[in-house]
Amino acid sequence: MPLSVRIRPWGCSVSRSSIEPVSEQRFRSVALLLCHGVFITLVVLALQHWRMRVAYVDSAYQVFKWIDKPEWNIEAYRYSAILPQALVKLLAVSGASVRNMLMAASAAHVLVGYVIFLVLAYGFRSLVQAIGVTVATVLCTRLTFYGMVLEANYLLCYPFLVFGFWSWISLHSRRIAWWHHVMGACLLVPVLMVHPMGWPIMLYGVAWYALNERRTWSLMGSAVVIIAVWAIWNRTWFPVSDYEMDFYHTMEQGIDRLDRFWSWPSTEYVIDHTVAATSNFLLLWIVLLASLLALTLQRRFLSAVLVLLAVMGFLFVNLLSTCLGQEAMMMEKSVLPVASIVALPFADVLVRSARRWAWAALFVLMAVLVLRVRVVSMVSRNFVPRTDAIVHVIADARAQGHQVMRISSANADRYGLERTWALTFETVLLSAADRSGPCVTVMPMEDEQVAPDGGIRNAPFWYYVVNSGFDQRYFPVPNMRPGDMPVLVPANDG
Repeated sequence: MPLSVRIRPWGCSVSRSSIEPVSEQRFRSVALLLCHGVFITLVVLALQHWRMRVAYVDSAYQVFKWIDKPEWNIEAYRYSAILPQALVKLLAVSGASVRNMLMAASAAHVLVGYVIFLVLAYGFRSLVQAIGVTVATVLCTRLTFYGMVLEANYLLCYPFLVFGFWSWISLHSRRIAWWHHVMGACLLVPVLMVHPMGWPIMLYGVAWYALNERRTWSLMGSAVVIIAVWAIWNRTWFPVSDYEMDFYHTMEQGIDRLDRFWSWPSTEYVIDHTVAATSNFLLLWIVLLASLLALTLQRRFLSAVLVLLAVMGFLFVNLLSTCLGQEAMMMEKSVLPVASIVALPFADVLVRSARRWAWAALFVLMAVLVLRVRVVSMVSRNFVPRTDAIVHVIADARAQGHQVMRISSANADRYGLERTWALTFETVLLSAADRSGPCVTVMPMEDEQVAPDGGIRNAPFWYYVVNSGFDQRYFPVPNMRPGDMPVLVPANDG
């Protein structure tokens, strides 16, 4: 009796029996080794450059609150972004030093992605998704590696956990059981909650799996219901934050300026960082084109159209939301989740090509990962001047014999500091971690802001975080009224 062989349609998951035995084992082992190398390197970079990552504007502001305040700090109702904060609070309870907590905070954001990779590779045994989450982590990442608290970073790893679960169900379950829907929902909701653009990414994932994994159609149906309910009702449950409202207002203005699309600061940023100022996005477009070509050659035309439309649509919406321009890191952050859209089909066609050209596929994967990790490492030089300037501010404050001081924008310029609103938190974090001298904090404040009674006029939002005083266990600095704070003048000014 002849053996019957079940041929799977082209999909986003490849079973272990679908690659020739020798090639499969070699490809899987070497590919996962490369992925391990990427995450281990990123963890090392996070620990090596923890000062740059922690003492940088928004990151400093949030990490300070994690340590100083007993309550959980949830920004804009993004509850599923609390894993690094949980680690820091656990260390605080155990009596860890501020330095160790800051290093843990820096490493934790990378470890979240690494843990998801481990679950995909060895729990779900989903090679496509394990490679995909690794590629997504670095494909567009440059400056944003040093803006560790940006929730968009979670869109590079959270979606792949859901994709991996769907693939695992498709490969190992003869039918979809009720608990598969429950488990899928439990994995899906954190993606939706972590960032406003989570639901479009997951809708794209549903469409991809509906085209390529027909056995998961009922699972995709429940996912669509959850995504649709979330997209329609989430702003009823969680009001829009002021920060997000600014993006909506910018989009309204962008719609009125569609005729100037190519001159938008956001569009110019993407072009400049593809072929002019840097080549940060060049590899993204190369990987996208290669994936589209491979899908076309495999006659998966609908999948190719889906990927192209998803990339163009997602990119346009995010260019629209930043069409008036922002600082470079925030502009990069808007493009960042495109990496997840591209990484899924790229990993899929890469694993499929390993059926015949395993070592060629490994070479392509290694080239992409090595080039991108090098970019992340090299860009650390951009953050050295700012970190050195903050250390200089701390040293001058200590030399002048004060723990709480204020600094004007003019004097901050002399140190080479821009965007000084978070200087209060940057200085207190780094000085508390440095045991060579007393803990100090330097608050950005103009003379005109000091009221006649010693209080403050037009207090900035961050002032209320420290107005009640610092937790003396971690940040032993006195609580002073602005009128009593000495003014910090650069030492070379006398």
